[in-house]
Amino acid sequence: FNGLSLVTALIGLYSLPEVVSMLRDEKDAVKVESSVSCSGIIRAMREILKYKMLTLRASIIGIIIGIVPGAGQSIASFIAYDDAKNSAKDPSHFGTGCPEGVLASEVSNNAVVGGSLVPAFTLGIPGNAVSAVLISGLMIHGLQPGPTLFQENAETVYSFIFSLLIANVAFIPIGILCAKYCVKLLAMPKPILASLVLALAVIGSYAVNGSIVEVWVMIGFGALGCAMKHFNLPREPLVLGLVLGTMAESELARALALVQGDVGQLLLGIFSSPICIILIGLILYSIIRSQYKKRKASAKPSDQKTELSEEARITAAS
Repeated sequence: FNGLSLVTALIGLYSLPEVVSMLRDEKDAVKVESSVSCSGIIRAMREILKYKMLTLRASIIGIIIGIVPGAGQSIASFIAYDDAKNSAKDPSHFGTGCPEGVLASEVSNNAVVGGSLVPAFTLGIPGNAVSAVLISGLMIHGLQPGPTLFQENAETVYSFIFSLLIANVAFIPIGILCAKYCVKLLAMPKPILASLVLALAVIGSYAVNGSIVEVWVMIGFGALGCAMKHFNLPREPLVLGLVLGTMAESELARALALVQGDVGQLLLGIFSSPICIILIGLILYSIIRSQYKKRKASAKPSDQKTELSEEARITAAS
């Protein structure tokens, strides 16, 4: 009745299939270099600069999702990843650690933090769990989040803004310093690494509500994730459904209450609102564009085969 925990679902869908993959793999460890060279860092920076428009789009997506109360990093990451996949020339390499997918999800994930402060400071509405804790801390110190916060305690608001700026800049040397040590985890024998991941998955699931039921739910989602991975079915739509399902249900109930249960009036209001029309247009454009790209990509191999057969026929004739 209360819905399924998103954290438990994410742990099951993404952790357990990786554990199974580790144990299936015959190799025990991955060869890891003892140090991270500067050339690798420079090469990574070049990769980031190569996808400037993708970085900009992912940032905008993260900020917008962050402003929406209750959305959070998970939705932003998956939407930005999906956008990068749909706009890529060759989406088949997504899911293999390609730079576009990593860049889009991480940029949007970080952009949510700044966006979530907008409703937290201006309206007193938490955008995510972290914002809720932040608002609680402000209220403990006698500061009331809302429009008056900017008028009466502007120095507090700007201290948050500049602290975010300093934190992002400071993270660059810290991340580079820690990378060479974190990457050594890959050199660990896979059975040990899989056991650690499985143990953390069970502990993390139990810690959500302090209930063993969450662990069984995680195992159930893990089995579903393994099946989806085996049959090459994307798991992102399922996660988005879990995240947006509760919001969609509550907003639909609210909308029906506003029109006193008249579905016809509700549909008329949707299709007469400029914002709704723009959103519907963007959804249709996204679907049509992705289908067009998919058909275009599937048509290329057949064209190549036709050209090859034509060349073979000419060669045989000569």
